Amino acid sequence: MSDLSKLREQIDQADQDLVKALVKRYDLVMEVGRVKREKGQAVFDPKRETR
Repeated sequence: MSDLSKLREQIDQADQDLVKALVKRYDLVMEVGRVKREKGQAVFDPKRETR
């Protein structure tokens, strides 16, 4: 396998890792929203946005 093929495989793996991380983050964000709605809390928290 050429060096270029190895590098492309690494890029493909990094892309897959990023997608998995984004999906996990999305799931967590949705869960936070669900819990806040159940508790009657505002979903948007301006204090969190300043970080």
